[in-house]
Amino acid sequence: GNTIAIVEAVKAAVSDMQKTLPSGMKVRAIFDQSTFVRQSYDGLRKEVLQAMVLIAIVILVFLQNLRAVLVALIAIPIAFATILLVLYASGQTLNAFTLGGLTLAMGPLVDISVVVLESVHRKRHAGQDEAAAALHGTQAVALPALAATLTTIAVLIAVLLLYGLAKKLFSPLALTVAVGMIAGYVISMTITPVACRYLLGDPHRRPSP
Repeated sequence: GNTIAIVEAVKAAVSDMQKTLPSGMKVRAIFDQSTFVRQSYDGLRKEVLQAMVLIAIVILVFLQNLRAVLVALIAIPIAFATILLVLYASGQTLNAFTLGGLTLAMGPLVDISVVVLESVHRKRHAGQDEAAAALHGTQAVALPALAATLTTIAVLIAVLLLYGLAKKLFSPLALTVAVGMIAGYVISMTITPVACRYLLGDPHRRPSP
């Protein structure tokens, strides 16, 4: 079940129990598993923010385009929302393993979008218009990106073949990463090219004096 919800319910029950105990007797928690989950959640939030900053710096250094940063960062919230919807639909909760999966999926889902972004950016510098650059730039990397995505997912399939306690523990992590990879690829092939077309701008245009 949901670790945080269960812990909160137990704390409420213990608080009510304290009122009926004999004088001098106290009940206190000696282990709280929700602490680790909360720390993992806080760590994930910090990592997402740090990743966004690092991604922005890398894109600015290599592409020297401020709009390209916005295009690349669009993929993160959409992919995370997709992962959370799939986890909810499959009955999974936010726990140490699903949060770990979100952390592991962070890199690959952004990486594909950056690859598409760079390809479209290169086509724009070659002189193609917005629509042609978005289409041809995406087509140029679609197959290699698909192969890389499927290779990672194939490795995760081995985790689903486990049995017993190991399967219950690690299947949510594998599912989270796999969904993140698929979501990252689909977003990179659909939303990122559209964002590139309308947000990337013209690299040959110079500001008016």
